[in-house]
Amino acid sequence: MPTNSYNLPNGWSLTTIGTSCDILDNLRRPISEEKRQNRQGHVPYYGANGQQGWIDSPIFNEDLILLAEDGGNFDNYANQPIAYMIHGEAWVNNHAHVLRAKYLTTNLWVFYNLVHKDIRFYIRGGTRAKLNRGELQTIEIPLPPLFEQKIIANILDTLDTQIQQTEQLIAKLKQMKIGLLHDLLTKGIDGHGDVRDPVAHPEEFKEESFLQKRIKLPKKWEIQLLKSFLVGIDAGKSPDCPDQPAGAGDWGILKVSAIHPTGFRAEENKVITNPAYIKPAYEVHDGDLLMSRANTSELVGIVCLVSKPRPQLLLCDKTLRLQVNPKNALSEFIFYMLQMPFVRTQIEMHATGSSASMKNISQSSIKNLVILAPSREEQKEIIAILNAHDARITAEENELAKLKQLKKGLMHDLLTGHVRVTQLMAESGQLAVRSKSVSDCNCK
Repeated sequence: MPTNSYNLPNGWSLTTIGTSCDILDNLRRPISEEKRQNRQGHVPYYGANGQQGWIDSPIFNEDLILLAEDGGNFDNYANQPIAYMIHGEAWVNNHAHVLRAKYLTTNLWVFYNLVHKDIRFYIRGGTRAKLNRGELQTIEIPLPPLFEQKIIANILDTLDTQIQQTEQLIAKLKQMKIGLLHDLLTKGIDGHGDVRDPVAHPEEFKEESFLQKRIKLPKKWEIQLLKSFLVGIDAGKSPDCPDQPAGAGDWGILKVSAIHPTGFRAEENKVITNPAYIKPAYEVHDGDLLMSRANTSELVGIVCLVSKPRPQLLLCDKTLRLQVNPKNALSEFIFYMLQMPFVRTQIEMHATGSSASMKNISQSSIKNLVILAPSREEQKEIIAILNAHDARITAEENELAKLKQLKKGLMHDLLTGHVRVTQLMAESGQLAVRSKSVSDCNCK
């Protein structure tokens, strides 16, 4: 028997998947990848962990629960789903069990009891861990009265909807930022605080030769080399250190992986055990603009802004600190400009090395990168708009984290009967739905 123990409230009982569900595995039809490619259509094709493509005809057409038979996230069940719901027309291959709740329960109730359930006790080993049908039938789940199941499932389903809407909104905001970056860093801001429009106001632009192309550039902007905005570049050292992160009070040296496309990763460091290697002049500080000098083809020359780092972290020889001259540029502006496609193209062109897994870019090449340069005052306006957009993304990401934490707690409390739904309904103010519409998402 599994190690899980149930202390069920009055009115609840214990059931099994074999008792509470129809198992429709006999209706599944495996099909080879080659044959499926010749049968492309509008019907979703599902496997162990979700949709894997499309096919031309269905074998199911109803609401069902799919639970991984093999290849599932069984060992990472707490963070990754092992089951999911499907609706309408579908084709399911032989890597997912197909379940349909019987009259004493609902699909949603079964789904929420399985989606993050530890079923490793039921998994049989071999070359590929598998949940066979016999073991599937014996998996236990609690069974409250039907009305209570429906209320609990609806609460969790409402939270899932909020989570999905928030995730969609975050994705939309991040996509919008790409377009916003392009417009702000090529057209800038006019006197009214709006992005300049070369069609409506051609008098605000001039035509210039830029990287062997003719472009329209705001009249007050200039084409400059990056070195015009730098007072220097710092490069650290890479002494031999144990491959373990520095602890509290220890000095550490950054790894190449500390500079990441998603931002600065302070935890990517190695502890310094020899005090002779500690050079405080190379310590990383809040606001530093760092660049990867050596990395893969895709990551060489990527930049990040350091925000509130832990103390006593040093640059390594493959992490450079660009010292921006505060008199004519903002570090945040240079950070965004160095991510523009026309700058990335220059970096990739000047990166050297015979292996794609390790390319290098010299300080000389970095200093001679060609960028577009508005006045420092206009840089401030551009950064203010981008910061406001980032603040909205951060707020939504924080909201998403809260919703996920709320759902995690509710799943534990409600699915075990630890908190009765009647008690929760009395506190329903905590479950107010915050409706989100991606179509309403706008940004100025």
